[in-house]
Parts: sequence; structure tokens; C-alpha cells
Amino acid sequence: MILLSKKKKSREEFDYAALVRNRKLPLLTLDSRWHKIYENKKKDARIKRLEEDLNNKIKQQGKVNSDLKELGKLKKKLMSEIVNNMEQSTDTKHEIMRQKKLGKSKQFIEEINSKVENYENQKLELPSEIRRANEALMIATAEQCYEQLLINEQKIKELTEWIEKTRTELKNRVILKQEMEEHNENMYSYLHDMLGPEFMQVFDERHRN
Repeated sequence: MILLSKKKKSREEFDYAALVRNRKLPLLTLDSRWHKIYENKKKDARIKRLEEDLNNKIKQQGKVNSDLKELGKLKKKLMSEIVNNMEQSTDTKHEIMRQKKLGKSKQFIEEINSKVENYENQKLELPSEIRRANEALMIATAEQCYEQLLINEQKIKELTEWIEKTRTELKNRVILKQEMEEHNENMYSYLHDMLGPEFMQVFDERHRN
């Protein structure tokens, strides 16, 4: 267990983020050990919200990378079409169509370039956003786990006391049982020796029935 400070600080005063900042943490929502913590425990509202936020950012990063690849393919196709339509036509009608097609291709490329620039900016920003979201989830997880640790420690103490008490009581009852069995054996043996088996059979049948 890590001792944070000898000075008493409330949750609001202490900078928990400093404890996890720049640590090499796995992405918690993709970590099997993190999910194992909550196998038999409900996540509180804060954990669920931070988990969803992190997952959304991870999904956004995947979408940005996927969209950039698709835009790259589309731009390459448009550039190829522009190159293939660079030669002027002597036919006025064909030339007008060629110029119109070139104009649209160039317009599409400008739109693609604008989208690519936007996605590239997101691509640069998302890793930091994901890291911060992951750290926030780690802090919330640590706080909830620590609270549960304290609750469990108290319950473990109570169970230990109950087990010790029960163990002592069980030991006493085992001794009492052995003493009563020995006493019964002595009494039965005495009566059997004094009165004989026939008397014991009759006595046993009458009393037990």
C-alpha cells in the first residue's frame, strides 16, 4: 500500500492525477485485468461515464485513421483522373465537358484536403485526449477499489473474529461430545455387567420406544 503523504489532504485537495501522469498504463477498457476487477462488482456511475468516454475516444481514433486511408485512396483516384484528362480536346463540346470534369475533380480534392487537415489535427490531439481519459478512469478505479478494500478489510476482520470464536466453540463442543460418549459407554457397560444382556435388551426396547 502506497503512503501518499503524512499531511492530511482531502480528495479534492490532493492532486491524484500527478500520481498517474505519464505512467505507462494500458488502455483500461482493453485490459482483461481491469475487467476482472468488476466481474462480481457493479461499476458506479462515475466509472461507467469515464469508461464510455474512453471507449468513444478510442473508437474516434480508429475512425479517423480509417477515414484518412479512404480519403487518401479517393484523392489518388481523383489525381489519376485529372492526369488522364489533362490533354485538351479540339472538340468544343468535349472540351467543355473535360473542363467541367476537371473543375469538379479539383473541387473534390480541395474538399478532401480540408477534411484530411481536420483529421490530421484530430489524429495529433486524440492520443493526448485518450491518455487523459485513461488516467481519469485509472484514478476513479483506484478510488473505488480503495474504498472497497477498506470495506473488505473490516468484513475480513469480522469474519476472522467469527471464525476464531466458532473454532473455540467447536473445540469445546467436540470435547463435550467425547465426554458424553465416554460417560454413556461407562454407564451402559456398568449396567450390562451388573444386570446382563437380557435385561439391557428389554430396558433398551421399552425406553427407546
